[in-house]
Amino acid sequence: MEGKMIHVAICNTIDMKIILGGLDIMMIVLSVVQLCVTITFCVLTGKALCKKDEDEKLDPELYQPLLEDDTAGAA
Repeated sequence: MEGKMIHVAICNTIDMKIILGGLDIMMIVLSVVQLCVTITFCVLTGKALCKKDEDEKLDPELYQPLLEDDTAGAA
């Protein structure tokens, strides 16, 4: 009976080491993915902020109101 309990304890310890090792590897991989996403976000944000030459040539129709102001004629 004791031999069975020792065998179960050894198997549980080995299984836990494998699970914890897998979790460590998964956390490292997810950290690398997060780093890559953060660097990509920073690069794309920097490109968007530095793109001022094209923003100066805006269409004048964008600044016209959508509806005409009819409040002066209603009074």
